[in-house]
Amino acid sequence: MADQNRSLRGQYGAHIVRKSVVKEFQRRCKGNFECGDSLWLPTYKMPHQNDLERDPSFKEEVCIVSAGASGVYLAMMLSYLGISYDLFEARGDVGGRCSTYRFPDDPECAHNCYDVGATNVPAMAPTLAVIDKLKFPTAEYYLGNATAPNWSNHASITSSAINTALEPLENAIKPFLYGIGTMPGLIPDFKRWLQKSGQSGRSILDSRVSSHCSGTGLFDQAFSESVVDWYDFDYSGSPFDPKLPPWIRVEGVMDNFVKTVCSDDWIATPPKLNTQVTGIVMNPFDPSGQSVNVTYLSNRSQEVVISSAVFNSTTLGCLSQMDLGDLLSQHDPFPQWTAIRSLSYDSAAKVAIKFKTAWWINEGNEQIGWSIDDRFPYPCYSSPDSEAQLMQLVLKNLVDMCDNIAITYDFPANQVIGHHAFAWANDPYTAGAFALFGPGQFASLYPYIFRPLNGSNNKIMLCGEAASAHHAWISGELYNDATSLYQFLLDNEMESTAATLKSSWFGGSIEDIPDEMKEDDMHAIVQLGKWKPTDPKFEWEE
Repeated sequence: MADQNRSLRGQYGAHIVRKSVVKEFQRRCKGNFECGDSLWLPTYKMPHQNDLERDPSFKEEVCIVSAGASGVYLAMMLSYLGISYDLFEARGDVGGRCSTYRFPDDPECAHNCYDVGATNVPAMAPTLAVIDKLKFPTAEYYLGNATAPNWSNHASITSSAINTALEPLENAIKPFLYGIGTMPGLIPDFKRWLQKSGQSGRSILDSRVSSHCSGTGLFDQAFSESVVDWYDFDYSGSPFDPKLPPWIRVEGVMDNFVKTVCSDDWIATPPKLNTQVTGIVMNPFDPSGQSVNVTYLSNRSQEVVISSAVFNSTTLGCLSQMDLGDLLSQHDPFPQWTAIRSLSYDSAAKVAIKFKTAWWINEGNEQIGWSIDDRFPYPCYSSPDSEAQLMQLVLKNLVDMCDNIAITYDFPANQVIGHHAFAWANDPYTAGAFALFGPGQFASLYPYIFRPLNGSNNKIMLCGEAASAHHAWISGELYNDATSLYQFLLDNEMESTAATLKSSWFGGSIEDIPDEMKEDDMHAIVQLGKWKPTDPKFEWEE
């Protein structure tokens, strides 16, 4: 991946965050000021952190919702800083979208499982730091070879032929990459690219292109998202990225990423499983606005815990199913509420089949890697009859795709030991796999997802991959977790603790990505979160 300090996605995220912050300060200051293209943010009259007295009602007791990679990483940081917390998980196990399915015991099968969720890791700093700390062995993630079989346009073709078919995509995207540097918003190519953020990839590209290189529906996202995806992961012609580092995989399975943290001494308090959060509201009996009521179900009984802050790391789809009381009724609620109720999530269905032998391996196909089939997506069925239909469909498609092997349908069918199918869109605990910003959504919604929930007095943080410019990746979750926790520490005048976080190995999630979030922006967001409609307007230092 391109160096994070020069990440196009990170620069764009910082650009629109700053733009939204400036817009709000313009609305709330005495008089007005002009910022022009520079997006200049005046210095507001705020006491130095060392001059502020801690609110005596503040208690270092917070709540984390969901024990996936994001929630567990937050628990690691809070444990390191000595801040007590409750970690609630609705499922009976930890991991969230770092989920692994294990087939029945088979001592002769070295890899008797598959990753239902996150599978591979691009070279992003925070995930690599955790892998290094946990001492996980890694290996290069094999993406495929030129002779790997694929199915496109009603015929079996090789990966090299797929690459030829992708030329229209390259021709559409590359013009937006040339000349893009470190000053987004000031370069003609960048401005031209921003103009495409309101259009989907499907509306710009040849409709046949999407079948050659992505899952069904991926090009329904904004075209600007496709451009930065290409920049981050595929494009090697950038002057900032002369050689792309390899993707890696964790030896073993991805849910070890979370399970190891929960089983060792990395977190102070273990997660409370089978505990589903159903409501997050400001404590109505606390006139200071310094506490939050968290309602949850455990053993079929409803309980309430009072926390000084909440870090919600579950998906926005799950958050929309919780009781939020009158939150979002203050300030400008529409961007956040629109994101919670309408941000798209990819469905990401997977079907895994365990065979007796690796029958597809032959000369030239020793390692298949990633292959593409442009036929309709495989659904996740639940009834026995539907499962049989699903397997018939998948096996037939595999035989068609591997037409260089002289086999009929009966051969792989007789090789099947077992299978497992899963669709994240049907999972009640996630309601989708990862955030997929549609046309215009990133520019209009992301700056507000990044902030604490409106009306919460900075006490309810929106965390996880959707709140990061690097959404859809574990690293995006970890980036946002660190900056969310940093904002929480600033809000509570815990300057020395914030300095401890920044100097720790966790702090790399802040200091290694200055283009994604500037520290003065974090101070500004904290100040805006404290503002109430009845407060006087801000004054500016000259």
